[in-house]
Amino acid sequence: MVNVVEDVEVKRVRYKSDNGCVFKAVILNNDGKHTDKQVNVLLTGKLAGEGFRLYQGQRFKVKARQHGEYINKHTGEIEEQIKATSIVEQQPKGENFISYIAFNDIFANIGIKTATALYKVFGKDIYRVLNEKNFEALSQIEELTEDKAYTLVHGWHHDKKGKLVEWLELYRLPVWLGRKIIAAYSNDAIVKLEADPYRLIAFAVTWKKVDKIATEQFTINPNDPRRLHAAVTEVLFAAYTDDGNTALNANVLVKSVSKRIGSDLAKQALKQVYANGGFVMLTPDLYQSRGASLQENFIADEVFKRTSSQQELLDSNIQAYLTTWQKENYPLTDEQTQAVHYGLSKPLSVITGGAGVGKTSVLEALLYVLNQSGGMAIQMALAGRAAKRMQEATGEDAITIAGFLNKLDQDKLQSATHIIIDECSMVDLYSMVRIFKRLESSQKIIFVGDAAQLPPVGAGKVFHVLSDSLSVHVTRLTKVWRQDESTGIPMVSQSVREGIWNMLPVYNGKNAGVSVVNAVSENIFGKIEKVFNKLGGIDEQADVKIICPTTKDSGWGTLGINRKLSQIYAGDNQQVCLTRGNSAPEPTGLKVGDVVMATVNNWEKDIMNGSLGKVIRLATISEVDEAQRASLPLPIISVAFDNGEVLLDENDIETLQWGYAITCHKAQGSQFRRVIIPVINGRMIDRTWIYTALTRGIKQVVFIGNIDLIKQAVNKPPTIDSRIVGLNHHIEQLQLSQISKFA
Repeated sequence: MVNVVEDVEVKRVRYKSDNGCVFKAVILNNDGKHTDKQVNVLLTGKLAGEGFRLYQGQRFKVKARQHGEYINKHTGEIEEQIKATSIVEQQPKGENFISYIAFNDIFANIGIKTATALYKVFGKDIYRVLNEKNFEALSQIEELTEDKAYTLVHGWHHDKKGKLVEWLELYRLPVWLGRKIIAAYSNDAIVKLEADPYRLIAFAVTWKKVDKIATEQFTINPNDPRRLHAAVTEVLFAAYTDDGNTALNANVLVKSVSKRIGSDLAKQALKQVYANGGFVMLTPDLYQSRGASLQENFIADEVFKRTSSQQELLDSNIQAYLTTWQKENYPLTDEQTQAVHYGLSKPLSVITGGAGVGKTSVLEALLYVLNQSGGMAIQMALAGRAAKRMQEATGEDAITIAGFLNKLDQDKLQSATHIIIDECSMVDLYSMVRIFKRLESSQKIIFVGDAAQLPPVGAGKVFHVLSDSLSVHVTRLTKVWRQDESTGIPMVSQSVREGIWNMLPVYNGKNAGVSVVNAVSENIFGKIEKVFNKLGGIDEQADVKIICPTTKDSGWGTLGINRKLSQIYAGDNQQVCLTRGNSAPEPTGLKVGDVVMATVNNWEKDIMNGSLGKVIRLATISEVDEAQRASLPLPIISVAFDNGEVLLDENDIETLQWGYAITCHKAQGSQFRRVIIPVINGRMIDRTWIYTALTRGIKQVVFIGNIDLIKQAVNKPPTIDSRIVGLNHHIEQLQLSQISKFA
């Protein structure tokens, strides 16, 4: 790898997410002037930090290494790309001041250009100028009109955060911290932070940065209790955010703390527990951050109250209603009948089991009985596509968890007697806390899922703990219904679920069952394309989907596969372009005939996150004219989704991406007639990933790639098993307290 150091100026932000960003930059010469060279800079989320802001004209000194090539999906051109190993803002400095002014609603008419000009002229003296309300000094800024100057000074004094912004600037801390710090400490923020600068750990500032400020600027000693306590807190916080652990064992904790403060102080640090501190000791061998402890204790309390309450008897008509449903549909197994009874009568119950075991049938029967007996349920799932399939399968409304938390009408929520949450294995601790906080104690909760499928991306494993809890009414369904037994998918998936990988036949064309194709990175796309075409390609009736472990721009990642399949299946078709103002049409990378996927929920147009469709045509002149007359966003394309043909405007198009290949997380909750699963790199896969991808197929599944890696992933325990949580402990403590109460 070739290392480089460049002075650059941001030209355009090409991509941004919580995991990082890519920006196009102009390389500057030694005099700070533009050269004719440009480069794409890849910046990881870890390096950028939360709240990192990028804008055109910003300048940085970037230390980086060569990082392959960036393929412009609009033009197909190959561009140079570097990956930053460090990044420092250059002139204009004052990122905190600029961001604080430009992105604060109080200064609504002052943008980045004006804020930058202010800091460029005054530097750190800008704080004094504003504190003194020095309009005369401000008048020399050409971009600052009289109205803007008044807005600036009035907002500065009204907001009363100027001192904190100045404090953050002094220690080169990002301005986004100010909002969180003010929310936590109000006007005592600076006093609190100077009394213990390690409090910054709670706001996701890195240990290295906080420790440097504390030891160098505030001369805190290495063995200061504040430093020792903070080291433990930071490790527990990182375990929560990075690895999903809500707790850590003492030996694991000591090893990680030792890396920050040395082994001599690490064991001493674990003793620095105090009231309302950053961490708590659950047992001498189990520790939690205070935030994680509060969340899990809340969940444990909610579960305990529901499982220890007096159980309600079933209405005498319930069995009659259930018998009627079975006569009109099909008989339920004893397990399914039990699940219906538990769901209707118990304050909290769990329905679990492998893919295709009839969990949806249980919900259909349960909802029928509930409607007949005067009850009402709210159904939800994490992903939009999963919620849509839930609605289609049961015939009752279903929403996403995000919709439940942010959009559901309070009156509708209060009228519900039952809350059903599907695909629960993926729901993290924080989301569960938010769900429970919206519920009434009288509402019954039914968790539905499969612990062998993908675990939460966020921290915790609530569903897994509840599924194994003896205090919770759990029904395990075992009979497989979804796939035809003759296909072999149920047999193979059950083996994978149990951690056993059996020899599979080599792929031999369109057929039923599970088969394999050996491939390496150099030839995998060719084999994927051949199998995809043979199984039916983009024919809707064939219903073929490629499920990938990564979004990488590679022969086995979604971006690489999607781009190449788009060239094959829509290569010469009309381009989909956006026109903004008087600028030339800008290609989106999509074409008529492309398979696409929605990446956000669009409630107005009934499109869910994960919905798949096909670009049918460009919008007609009459459709555009009609939108203009109605002062609506101009339609660009028509896409055929499951629910019919939908006109999409330029705002909608920005939420679309290619859908020939999708990630397993996007596929969860869905099923396809035939599935292709490419695997080359084993880093992103484990048993739960293989099992989830495999069970998306109904008729045929084809693994392509390094089959030994797949076998290794299946044979090893799933990564979720090594995730450490404290929820079990909190539930057990509540149960013990109940026992001692009546002893």
